[in-house]
Amino acid sequence: MRKIGSAALIAAMAAGSAHAGGIERVAPSTRILFEEGNYLELGWGYLTPDVSGEVITNNSDLGLVSGSQSGSMLGGYSLPSLAYKHDFGGGFSGMLMYNRPYGANTRYNSSDPNYFANNNPLEEI
Repeated sequence: MRKIGSAALIAAMAAGSAHAGGIERVAPSTRILFEEGNYLELGWGYLTPDVSGEVITNNSDLGLVSGSQSGSMLGGYSLPSLAYKHDFGGGFSGMLMYNRPYGANTRYNSSDPNYFANNNPLEEI
């Protein structure tokens, strides 16, 4: 029994580590299936993350200059959502949902002329 518990703990820890680098912005919710009757939910959010960095090593072959700043590396993004649940009766319900739970915006647009990825355009997945 202890081996099963240990194996379950290791599997759970490995799954958490694998998800840590994911691009999930918001988890899709199915909670509206449990609302009484017909139900409509609208949502919108806008985030402006600020992530920046600094080169900490010199490597002239790669164009890296120690101390050069990246500036803000992430662009802002919106999170629209729409969910509709319809109760058909007889214990049968259906749901339509729209959202953008996954994505990534990266931008390397530094004002530091020594930064290796300077003036690259915004990329959105």
